[in-house]
Amino acid sequence: MEQVTDRTIESQRAELAGLVGKLLAQVWLKRKGAQKTNRRKRGQCDQGNSKTS
Repeated sequence: MEQVTDRTIESQRAELAGLVGKLLAQVWLKRKGAQKTNRRKRGQCDQGNSKTS
């Protein structure tokens, strides 16, 4: 019985670690994407300002 519970706990830990890893990866990708979009927006704004001025 102990071996079975140990295995299930290990598998649960592995699943949790995988889920956490996926969530962290999604957050990191979102942050990266947000930074890219912000840079693009800033670049567009700079171009617009230079045109108006």
